[in-house]
Amino acid sequence: MSHATLNQFKTSLGVNTTTNDTYFQEILNRASDLIDNQIIGRRVAEATYSEFVDGDGTRFLNLREGPIVSIASIALVTYTTDGTVTISDTLSAGDYFARGLRSDAWRLPGYVQTNGAWSWVEGDQNYQVTYDAGFTTGSIPDDIVNATIYAATWLKNKRTDAGTGSRDVGQGSRSFRAEPDLLEDLRSLLASYVDEGGS
Repeated sequence: MSHATLNQFKTSLGVNTTTNDTYFQEILNRASDLIDNQIIGRRVAEATYSEFVDGDGTRFLNLREGPIVSIASIALVTYTTDGTVTISDTLSAGDYFARGLRSDAWRLPGYVQTNGAWSWVEGDQNYQVTYDAGFTTGSIPDDIVNATIYAATWLKNKRTDAGTGSRDVGQGSRSFRAEPDLLEDLRSLLASYVDEGGS
């Protein structure tokens, strides 16, 4: 899923024909992948994840994705010496609660906190967490939408005008930069979505 709509992108370019819609959508998809993979480091679009997580002896179990929509289940995982994996001891939903919820306007990866004084058992990938996280179509924050359009415009101009510094795009001349500067700009625009050190 692209993080901005085709109409939003075309409006920013001052385009009102459908001639290049397939091409524009391809550019939007590439820009969205760039933001997911190189800037935020996780998927923006909502999806279901089944993730093996390290217990670290604290009350917090850090997840890779966010913001969290809901937790479906958490189970303890054990491994035998021959590599057999056993999923057992599914926790009661009352034993924990999710932090970093989409409903709280959270922007970073979420985490799960124990409900009480107990802690997660220490181990390597010893918990399996199944959960939904991310943003739905139509609920992606404006700053991600705007950054996607910015990146898509740069990608379009790069293909059309290699070696130049600006191009008329329907609503005046826009400058565009070399790729390292683009990535730096995107990181600045989306800094609040980047987890620098975990929860």
